[in-house]
Amino acid sequence: MAKWFNASDARYRKLMHTRRWRELRKKKLRATVWCEDCLAVGRHEIATEVHHLTPILSTDHPAMMEKLAYDYSNLRALCHRCHC
Repeated sequence: MAKWFNASDARYRKLMHTRRWRELRKKKLRATVWCEDCLAVGRHEIATEVHHLTPILSTDHPAMMEKLAYDYSNLRALCHRCHC
């Protein structure tokens, strides 16, 4: 089983440092202004982070990693506190 999250992983960094990711992230934050976790408990915090529901590194297969990275339905908009 792959590591769930490791920002030092070269495969992860490569996917997260693309124009495609920056545009997708921007699209998600424009569409979902409020932190989705905060809203679920009645708080209103601005979403500043985009989290992958199924982690990119939950697989070792490059094509699946790419699919997870850029699948809009795999994203959740969060505030910094909820993302930590």
